[in-house]
Amino acid sequence: MSGNVLTYASLKTFILNALNRQSPQLINNLDLIIMKTQRSICNAFQIEGLLKYQTGNQQNHNSILAGNPILPKPAGWLNTYSFGIFYANPFQTEANNYLRLERRNWSYCLDAWPDSTQTARPINYSDMEQDQLLLSPTPDQDYAYVWGFYQVPFLLGPTLETNFLTERTPQLLMSGCVYYANLFLQNYGEADKWKGDFDKEMQLVGTQDMKLAFDMAQHTDHTS
Repeated sequence: MSGNVLTYASLKTFILNALNRQSPQLINNLDLIIMKTQRSICNAFQIEGLLKYQTGNQQNHNSILAGNPILPKPAGWLNTYSFGIFYANPFQTEANNYLRLERRNWSYCLDAWPDSTQTARPINYSDMEQDQLLLSPTPDQDYAYVWGFYQVPFLLGPTLETNFLTERTPQLLMSGCVYYANLFLQNYGEADKWKGDFDKEMQLVGTQDMKLAFDMAQHTDHTS
């Protein structure tokens, strides 16, 4: 790390060096691994983030599409608060045709609707791994929707080199990323070793200290 300052670029280099592996599969998934680690840390320290709502409909070209049960998660997504569809008209978001979907685990949705080619009005959703949300059943038509979610708008990514985690808890972030990278590669023995380091770093960082760092970050300009 240049100048002992952890950045998004140097974090990627650290992960690859720790794993001693440069496979395209790993390199292509580093962004997702780093995002998953950050979300895990935020959840562990009960950082809720900021409550946001995203609306999709045909007018803004962001509606749920017939036959597609997958929706990409919004940038900075941390946890879903609520998800509902408007079933009368995919252009409109009127309260009298609103249906709030039930949150289920992924296996429940797949068991309840195993054939994704069969369609009906969705009644359940599941927060899948990485950056996708699963609807069940598979939508039978286009639907407008409203998605309530908690967002951390300053998570590391291609457009943000540093944040409150790189500045305050770099060792925690590094050990967590290598842990999740080993899980991704199914190196379970190495994953257990790094999980131990990850847990130790967790214990060294107090919940109040982490929440304070998050609160301070909300008042810091991370766009530069």
